[in-house]
Amino acid sequence: MYTTLCSQVVYVGSSTYLDPALIVRLEADGNYTRIYLANGKELLIARTLKVVLLRLEPHSAFVRISRHEAVNPRYIRVFRENGALILHDETRLVPSRRRLKTVRESLSAPKYPWLLGK
Repeated sequence: MYTTLCSQVVYVGSSTYLDPALIVRLEADGNYTRIYLANGKELLIARTLKVVLLRLEPHSAFVRISRHEAVNPRYIRVFRENGALILHDETRLVPSRRRLKTVRESLSAPKYPWLLGK
């Protein structure tokens, strides 16, 4: 499968190449990873979340919000005071307590100005 928005395409596993800008979030499902795309499609690949994040790391800045989830900051619409994340499609994600501080630090960076003060 080949899906792209621009020329930057990354092999994520299971004969799947994706543009990291199209990935909204990643969710671990045992030794599989469920990939949610901006167009509403969902893929399941036979790679762990850790492996997928390592492949995407040089190309994009996903934020690991819990042991089983990572999110693309481009698709976060609101970052609430209690730590809840509201995505562009109204999906609500809650970071784990252990990672909450790291998530706040990552998302308060100047490169995400639309999240500041919300």
